[in-house]
Order: sequence, then C-alpha cells, then structure tokens
Amino acid sequence: MSSEIFILAFPKLRSSYVKAAQTLKKKSCEALFLMFSRWLEEPVRVLAEGLPYKYVMDEVKKQKLIPEPVGAWEYYAEPILKTLSQIKQQNPNLDIYCYGNPSYESFSNETAFKLVTLTFRALAIGKISVKEWKKVLLEELKLSLESLEDEAEFIASVADNYKKSLCICELSGKSFKEKIAEKKINTKLEYLDVPYKFTPLETLKNELLNELEGEPYPDEKIEELIRCHLNYIKKYLLLSNNPDDAYFKWVATGAKQLENILGKQKMVFTG
Repeated sequence: MSSEIFILAFPKLRSSYVKAAQTLKKKSCEALFLMFSRWLEEPVRVLAEGLPYKYVMDEVKKQKLIPEPVGAWEYYAEPILKTLSQIKQQNPNLDIYCYGNPSYESFSNETAFKLVTLTFRALAIGKISVKEWKKVLLEELKLSLESLEDEAEFIASVADNYKKSLCICELSGKSFKEKIAEKKINTKLEYLDVPYKFTPLETLKNELLNELEGEPYPDEKIEELIRCHLNYIKKYLLLSNNPDDAYFKWVATGAKQLENILGKQKMVFTG
C-alpha cells in the first residue's frame, strides 16, 4: 500500500493553534497525528468520541499526565482538543495518535522551570551566568534532536498502515518531513503563519545548535541574546494578558533590537 502523510506546521502561538484546528476540520485523512505526549493518547481519543472537555481534562490533571503549570500547556492545546469531537463526527473511522516522546516532555518541563529560575535570578541581580544558561539549553537541544528522531520513527511506523495521514507539529516540520520521507512515505509539508519572527529565546536556541555541531558560539553573543530574552520577559510577557499578546507587541515595537544583533535573516523563519 502506498502511504502519504501531510504535515501541517506552525509557530507556538495560540492563534496558530486556532488556525490549525480550523484547517483540520477541512482535511480528510484516515489517521491523525498530534504532537501531544503519548501518555495522552487515550484521553485524547475519548475526548474525540464526545466525552465532555472539562471531565476529560479534570481526569488528565488528576493523573498528572500534563506538565505543570497546566494552564500554560492548555493555553496552546485547547483549540486543537476542543475541535477533535467535531472532526471525529465528520470522520467516524478516523484513528487518532499522539506522538510526543514522554521522556522529552518531562525533561522539557524541567528545563522550562530551570530557565524561569535563571531568568528571574538575572532580572533580580542583573548578572548572567552564561555557563549555566548554555548548560541548560544545550542539554535540552541535544535531547530535543534525539526526541525528534524517535517521534518521526513512531509516526512513520504507524502511518505506513494507512493510505492517507495528517500530522500537525510546530516549526520542526521540515525535519519531520525529511526523516519520514526516508521511510519511503510520500510526504507533503505546509506551514501556517510564516514568515514568523523567532522570540529571543528561540533565536538563542537556534544559534546554539552551532555548539552541538562543534562550532563554538561566542559567550558575548550568548549574553546579548539572553539580555534580549530578559527584556522580552520584563517589558512584554509580564505586562501582557497572555503569551500571544506579549509576542505581537514585541514584534511591533521590540524585535528591532534582536534584528540589529543578528540580522533579519537569522531571526525570521520563512519555511
């Protein structure tokens, strides 16, 4: 059987998740792959079958299947989750899978906590330990690349049993496409909401990929990018109603600082 998978990729913005949910309702497929942890597959499936959203989420929280703080996770996931029952009604034979690597999900949550600690320490005392930031970020980047391999392998192995599949992910779409295509599965990729300007922290992670490839990245540049991140937190995130609001205010009034450091080409994702 010839298998085909369509990958829909988008930035980590709630507004993009909303658009992705709307797109899912218009696409026909036999299998749907969601980026949520594999631990969530059963709750996600019963949610799609029509169980009330609040009941399912209360059970998920009770079993601690999603990372703390729950509100931060749900902020992005909710538009997709609340669309599933409608999608399933339109396509009763649809099979739904969650492909997120559980080990990476846990580690990523720990990393997020460490970064929050480093951020507020730096804001409080005005000093930055580049060595500490690099250690935390490089560990996370290394595991994220390993996790991507595992997730692509999982998707390809399952998608091979279906003629037509749909996978949603964030901006790692191109990497997923390349790795799944290696398994002789016909793969198509589409991005939503690009061009997209990377946040300071996303930009820093992108630049640190050079370190994983054996190319040292200057500490002074890292410190500059960390200070851009601190500015983003202090002047935008902490003073906004939600992460999307903070991001769009920053794009409108603060992104130029980052562009002046790295150039527009390195901070804008075009697909």
